Amino acid sequence: MSADNRLAEGGETPLPPDQVRKERPRNDLTGGLLLFLVSSVFLVQSLGMRFKDPSWEWYTSPAIFPTAMAGLLATLSLAVAARGALAWARTRATIAPLRIGRALREWGLVRFLEGAAAVIVFLFFLGKVNFYLLSAAMIVIFGTLFRSGSLLKALKGACTAAVFIVVFLYLLGRIFGIVFP
Repeated sequence: MSADNRLAEGGETPLPPDQVRKERPRNDLTGGLLLFLVSSVFLVQSLGMRFKDPSWEWYTSPAIFPTAMAGLLATLSLAVAARGALAWARTRATIAPLRIGRALREWGLVRFLEGAAAVIVFLFFLGKVNFYLLSAAMIVIFGTLFRSGSLLKALKGACTAAVFIVVFLYLLGRIFGIVFP
């Protein structure tokens, strides 16, 4: 997001480039550890799913994809955290004093929590609300919640994406016989 957009949306003035370089190792460490925590929860939950069933073999299990994605996210987030820790160890004397509230805001904690809350709501309604309607709603919510431009433009793009995804899921189910929740 450009500095003009941040100021127009009521955000804080961005940090000068030399301050960004000084705080990046700590941001990488913090962000990497937070993402590792989230991916670990998803990994534990995906490992709790069945990998063998009379309907499928382990290599065609629905648990393969979430397990692989959570494992990959955990691995990469640890790599980012390690990069941040090593860079912080090398430049510790030059890093600005820790301001946790500001650092978490700049990292995007509010958006992270909004996204996590949206996923939790999605999971709560999964199986209780029509999957196609729920998927479309989730796309519209994420598309407008994490917009970078005007609300109207974001809503138009999110609705277009939602229609496309619903049609794609419907055709996928009809052609390949995949049953969605």
